[in-house]
Amino acid sequence: MGFLGDRLRTDTGALAWEASGLAAIVTGIVLLGPHPAMPRGRAAPEPRRDLRPR
Repeated sequence: MGFLGDRLRTDTGALAWEASGLAAIVTGIVLLGPHPAMPRGRAAPEPRRDLRPR
């Protein structure tokens, strides 16, 4: 397949490697997403507790 003068490989082996690479990326995101060390995103901040003694 040609596009703008470049040649792309589209044999079954190359497509299989591309598909397995994409699956590995998605799997890594799914596995690391709920990890406690990951930031929570833009959720509402928790209210600050008053740590001064009363």
